[in-house]
Amino acid sequence: GFVTMDKSVRTVLVPPEITKTFWVDGKRISPEYLEQMGQYIVMQYASVTPASIEAQNQNILKYVHPSVYGELDVRFKAGAQKLKTESMSRFFFPKEIRLAERSQAVAFIGAVETWIGDKKVPTPEMKAYVVGFEYRDGRVSIKELREGDLQNPFAPPKAS
Repeated sequence: GFVTMDKSVRTVLVPPEITKTFWVDGKRISPEYLEQMGQYIVMQYASVTPASIEAQNQNILKYVHPSVYGELDVRFKAGAQKLKTESMSRFFFPKEIRLAERSQAVAFIGAVETWIGDKKVPTPEMKAYVVGFEYRDGRVSIKELREGDLQNPFAPPKAS
C-alpha cells in the first residue's frame, strides 16, 4: 500500500476574502488572484493607525518571501515608530487597478487621506502601491511591496 501511495502535496491558496474564482498554473497565478490578494495586502499596508499598524505589518509579513523579509521587517518597524511618534493615521481609497501579469504584480492607484491626531490633512495625496508575487512550490509569497510612480507604477524604483 505504501508503494502506490500518492506522495504529492496539495496546497490550497485562498485570499482572505474570495470574490472571484482564480487559478494557479505552473509558476503563474491568475489575474483574479493577483487582484484579490493584492488588494488585501495593500489595504493592510496603506490604511493604518497607531493602534493597528504593528498587527497589520505582522499580517503582511506572514506572506513575505524570505529573500525580502528582513528588509521589509526593518522598513515596517521604522514606519510604525514614525507613525506612532507623529500620531498619524492613513486611509487609502483605491480608484484604479493595474495588472502586470508577466511579472505577477498588481498596482493600486488612489487617494490617501492623512490624519494627524484628530486633524485631517486638507488635501488627499494620490499614491500608487505595487505588490509583486511569486508562486513556487505551491506557495504564493510577496516579493515586492512599495510605492510606485503614479504614471508608471511598475517601473523600477528610483534610487534615493
